[in-house]
Amino acid sequence: IKFTPDASIAVVVSDEYLALVDLTAQTLTPSLIQVTDDLVDPPAAEEVVLAPDGSYAFVRQFGTTDLVVVDLLDQSVDYIPVGLNPTDLDLSPDGSTATLVAGGDEQLWIFDVAQPFATPEILDLPEGSELGSLVYSPTGDQAILYTTAKNTDRFASWDVASGEIQLRSMVKPVSGISI
Repeated sequence: IKFTPDASIAVVVSDEYLALVDLTAQTLTPSLIQVTDDLVDPPAAEEVVLAPDGSYAFVRQFGTTDLVVVDLLDQSVDYIPVGLNPTDLDLSPDGSTATLVAGGDEQLWIFDVAQPFATPEILDLPEGSELGSLVYSPTGDQAILYTTAKNTDRFASWDVASGEIQLRSMVKPVSGISI
């Protein structure tokens, strides 16, 4: 569940639908927006993030190669092709970019939140790094890429301005990251 910046609308994602709930209404009734073509066996919706101005919702689904983009104003749904096996989706701290980790292709896909259908910037992750998660620093000038899905004793630091990604070794596997 995410909330628009003014907290007037709750955005709830399920495998089949995105539900918009107007929290200012006397009776709370969800407005359902279908986010998948397959209602019988839909891909698992694992994550939803909202544009800071409440214009778009971005939905990452398990096992797909598309990012679902929902225009919250006209309730239209579009799909943007992304890399293989998207494993994480995060907004930069300033809300200007949505960054998707395509673990299967070892890439970062960076979208302009205000213009999500513009060509994204794509950065290659270090080969064989098996990174699947991302955490931005509070300033947004750096991020940490890591995985807890495998016993991997490395992480990567990403300098957002230069695009440089450096793989770093550790003594033990990552059990969690917090900034």
